[in-house]
Amino acid sequence: MMKMKFFILFATMLLSCGNTDRRASYASIAENENLIGSWLLVSSCKLHCNSCPSVEIFNDGRGKLIKPSKSEFMFNWTLANDKIKIVSDKSQAEDYIFSGDPEFYYSITEKNKLLFLELSSLNSSCKYILTKER
Repeated sequence: MMKMKFFILFATMLLSCGNTDRRASYASIAENENLIGSWLLVSSCKLHCNSCPSVEIFNDGRGKLIKPSKSEFMFNWTLANDKIKIVSDKSQAEDYIFSGDPEFYYSITEKNKLLFLELSSLNSSCKYILTKER
């Protein structure tokens, strides 16, 4: 009976350790509430447009890029310190604006009730600037 209690306690500890990492990851995502929401891409080194794409960032580590043609590209994202990593499905890489730059330094600033999200590539001099209302 004692061995069974020890086994259950040990198994519970192992399972809870695995879940702790996931909860910690989502907790840090939830803490940055300014990042979550719908953004409009206003400037990019790769994209010149009259009607620019929008980006939706969800609090569960997923997101969606919506082009003016209404085509959608799903991605996953994670935060680490002042960096964000954006990873998309490889099958959509040619049409996806973040395809060559998966990791960015990011900063959020506010001006006149607008938030600005600046993504600066870690691999190149490319920058993306997105905006949304506060």
